[in-house]
Amino acid sequence: MRGRRLTFAMEAIGGVRAGGSSPAGFVDPGAQRSDIADAQRQGVERQGVVYWCAAGHSYCVTFAADASVPATWECRCGLPAGQDPDHPPVVAEPAVYRTPLEYLHERRSDADLDTILDEALQAVAAARRRDPTGRQ
Repeated sequence: MRGRRLTFAMEAIGGVRAGGSSPAGFVDPGAQRSDIADAQRQGVERQGVVYWCAAGHSYCVTFAADASVPATWECRCGLPAGQDPDHPPVVAEPAVYRTPLEYLHERRSDADLDTILDEALQAVAAARRRDPTGRQ
């Protein structure tokens, strides 16, 4: 019942509700929704910045006029894009997967690794001599 009274009240004052439930939502009945939205959006000045990626894509990103513009932006293809069409940002090489053995070779010499391997093999052989079935 209350909603119906509110509708009659709106018609009585000549307004139409634009949305929501607050009385602040009343607008001129002759105004279109797009006019209202345009009036609300006109407050901010904008600038368009064009970015190019190494794959040849270009696109415009809109920023506020007083906003700081980033030097690079991620393209829709996933590559980094820059503002210079002749020199787009270079794609960083992905990290190469290395095995644990490669990390060991970085830290130790081949002679040290041979010594460690011999010690480990001797320990396994000694354990097998104590219990030939392999149970511990």
